[in-house]
Amino acid sequence: MSHAVPQMWGTLLFAVLMSAALVACDWRLALASLWVLPASVAVIVASRRSQDALSSKLVECRLDASDGILETIECAADIRACNRLEGVEERLNRLFEEQERMQGRYEFAASVAFTSARSLLQAGFATFLLAAAALLAAGMLSWQALLLFCLVVPRLYDPLVDALSNMLEVFAADTSNARLSEIENHPVAQGSPEFSPQGYDIVFDDVGFSYTQGSPVLEDVSFVARQGEVTALVGPSGSGKSTFLNLIGGLEDADGGSIMVDGCDLTALKPADLGEYRRRELGFVFQFYNLVPDLTIKENIEVTAHLSKNPLNIDDLLRSLGLYEHRNKFPRQVSGGQQQRCAIGRALVKNPGLLLCDEPTGALDYKTSKEILQLMEDVNRTYGCTIIIVTHNAAIARMANRVLRLRDGRIVEDELNESPVAAAELDW
Repeated sequence: MSHAVPQMWGTLLFAVLMSAALVACDWRLALASLWVLPASVAVIVASRRSQDALSSKLVECRLDASDGILETIECAADIRACNRLEGVEERLNRLFEEQERMQGRYEFAASVAFTSARSLLQAGFATFLLAAAALLAAGMLSWQALLLFCLVVPRLYDPLVDALSNMLEVFAADTSNARLSEIENHPVAQGSPEFSPQGYDIVFDDVGFSYTQGSPVLEDVSFVARQGEVTALVGPSGSGKSTFLNLIGGLEDADGGSIMVDGCDLTALKPADLGEYRRRELGFVFQFYNLVPDLTIKENIEVTAHLSKNPLNIDDLLRSLGLYEHRNKFPRQVSGGQQQRCAIGRALVKNPGLLLCDEPTGALDYKTSKEILQLMEDVNRTYGCTIIIVTHNAAIARMANRVLRLRDGRIVEDELNESPVAAAELDW
């Protein structure tokens, strides 16, 4: 781009000076030769509106593909757990294919404009020859003038082809610069110091689910998790705990019943609406951290902040997580507990109404597990979000406001814990 602008203006200035010299020599041949100059430039300028529109659509396609990648990274553990990799890959492939189609349309439109302008320039030499023949036949043109025009005109067209190409580059760069200016001038998201979710009660009413017909994973599940409470879901492996969480997260579709969140029935939402629900309202914390190894602790948290219109202040969040001093380190440079804190921060920075935790201490030792549970206790107290913890450790359930026990896909106990035990006092 740094060379396109000076080359374009230099070529146009050369064309103007040479045109003036040709007009001074013989205005009739000059007119026959040079009418294509403004015409070819006009073709390129006229194509700018369509180029800008296609370029804007291309940017949107790239952003959609980028958001799809980020959402896949954030939900990677649940996607693998419920064997949804194929569906996610299909969705990402559709986004990439749409981006490629838009890229092709953009390049095709630019090629058509350039080819049309270049063809006009080539037509200029033909009109010059016709005019020269007519003037010679009428005895109104000297051989010296004809020889001069034959030497100069072709050499005038060649650099103009490069100028037209540079003009297209400049127009494309203007669109990119406009997008960069839009980003630069966008108000900086300062983040919210407080979290105030409204009405995120979760209500399951006679919900059933099975991966294969005749083999139910959940049967007739009904319960209510209240806004701002910690609900623990306890049960042995294979009891349906992770599937339960996937249904709340909109990663699986219930076979029957209704799942109400903030008065909205998730079972009635379209896939695109479920994607928006996950993006705006949910934070996921997994047993395995799923951090991006080449991003710092702060960058791993920032990567999901743009998904929310009102993200939390990242520096304040890092301090509350005890990670501010480690913000510029990479995941491999911190402990497992600190990596899990980072994963919790990545889920919280979106300012979600619901925090879904699937075995958040499963990969940690006893001491680190208690630190993470204390952190989640502080998160619930500070931000007031509804927390669902899936665990096989019955001791952890003692810190919850409500305990649901699953066995063979059914809730066998729904207990209201009126005196939750502080996480620091838990023992197992």
